[in-house]
Amino acid sequence: MGIAGQHHRGGRFSQAEHVYRQILKARPDHVAARNNLGVALKNQGRLDDAIACYRRAIEINPDFTDAHCNLGNALYEQERLDEAAACFRRAIEIDAECAKAHDSLGGVLDKQGRPDEAIARFRRGLELHPDDADAHNNLGVKQMEQGRAEAAIASYRRALEIDPDYADAHNNFGNALKSQGKLDEAMSRYRRAIEIKPDYGDAHFNYGLALLSAGDLARGWTEHEWRWKRTSVPTHARNFSQPLWDGSRLDGRTILLHAEQGLGDTIQFIRYAAMVADRGGRVAVECHPLVIRLIAGVPGIDEPIRMGRELPPFDVHAPLLSLPMIFDTTLETIPGDAGYIRADGRRVEAWKDRLSGFAGRKVGLCWQGNPDFPGDRWRSIPLRYFAVLLDDPSSTFINLHKGAGEGQIGECGLEDRIVNYSAEVKSLVDTAAIMENLDLVITSDTSVAHLAGAIGRPVWTLLQFMPDWRWLLEREDSPWYPTMRLFRQGTPGDWEGVLARVKRALDANPAP
Repeated sequence: MGIAGQHHRGGRFSQAEHVYRQILKARPDHVAARNNLGVALKNQGRLDDAIACYRRAIEINPDFTDAHCNLGNALYEQERLDEAAACFRRAIEIDAECAKAHDSLGGVLDKQGRPDEAIARFRRGLELHPDDADAHNNLGVKQMEQGRAEAAIASYRRALEIDPDYADAHNNFGNALKSQGKLDEAMSRYRRAIEIKPDYGDAHFNYGLALLSAGDLARGWTEHEWRWKRTSVPTHARNFSQPLWDGSRLDGRTILLHAEQGLGDTIQFIRYAAMVADRGGRVAVECHPLVIRLIAGVPGIDEPIRMGRELPPFDVHAPLLSLPMIFDTTLETIPGDAGYIRADGRRVEAWKDRLSGFAGRKVGLCWQGNPDFPGDRWRSIPLRYFAVLLDDPSSTFINLHKGAGEGQIGECGLEDRIVNYSAEVKSLVDTAAIMENLDLVITSDTSVAHLAGAIGRPVWTLLQFMPDWRWLLEREDSPWYPTMRLFRQGTPGDWEGVLARVKRALDANPAP
């Protein structure tokens, strides 16, 4: 199988497939050829055909560990995790010292939400094969997810000692360094990953986020467009037949702007609708149902559309998060003054009546983001840390959070210290109306922060040590939201210190 192997190693998988089929035509029970054909098919994206090959190889030789591992990997790609785990466990039964089976089983356990078991498997794989760069890299990823950046960095360093051109390890190393605030070092790692693999979407994307965090928006927006090529957290581009808009005059044509990420992103970037409309076209915006009524009155929008509904005819389109690049946005040219989103006037008056009975300063609180958001554990704040604020007799604290984490009010025994109208809040339209009747909003980094900033209310946003790119570095203000003040962790995980500074700031600004 020398010629087939050459094709395989050279990435010429269709040619390798042809050679393997020729071998199997002469020797249908050639187990290695059957297994390798599966690998060639898998590398062409033909998973079902690959799985059939691996199963046939196992029928021929039930103790063929490579075929069990390959079958497990293919099933893993199809999200058939229990079946994949069974394959890796069978490989381990056959050969208890099969390092790649332990490592792959660790990947399945990780995907199943069993991180401690996953790490144990990664470590076992490394005991058996200490020079396995993949295993060191995988262990580092899990250590990062547990917040153990130093341990992860040690794992990535070891992976790169073994394989200096391991692009994934350079990229992951960059993520670990970035989490420690070492942005220049992180960017160096991302650039090295891109040198090794020029079309590496994840490394380009991460490099873009680092550039944006550093305030280099011009280069950052360009690299951010690589989000469509990511594999670690895929971002799926819309397959419209209409072309992407390039910022040229619309001259009466209809453009579809479409949301692509979280609610906060939609609130932040909908400010560009007015600039798009100024190019002389009709602007339709497709967005999540939770924000559609909120953005309906934003200047420049002609037709808001709920996601999932039939789209109207349109001529060109643009994702909302591509608009900053299209308009060459810099820190000095970020569009939109405070108040580009307006709260519903009737609801504002209705909530004014509800809240009029509370004397002194009215402060809205939000501590929790969407728990399904990657990294939410680092940005959301356990409510207990807010208790230090609640003894202020001159202030009334009002809950602005709804959903997961709301139960912390009762768990922390704060029912008598936080006014909670969440059962009556039906949408972000209500949240905006409540905010218009508050003196201040204090919130974690979630859509509530964007909403308060977008309607122009005073808002204090509490940030993790290395926050999302949009909050930049070190500064206490935000060029995106003129009414916002930022409170940053001084060290990773130190919410107690953040809330102590918020407490001092409240005390220094007495209630009206």
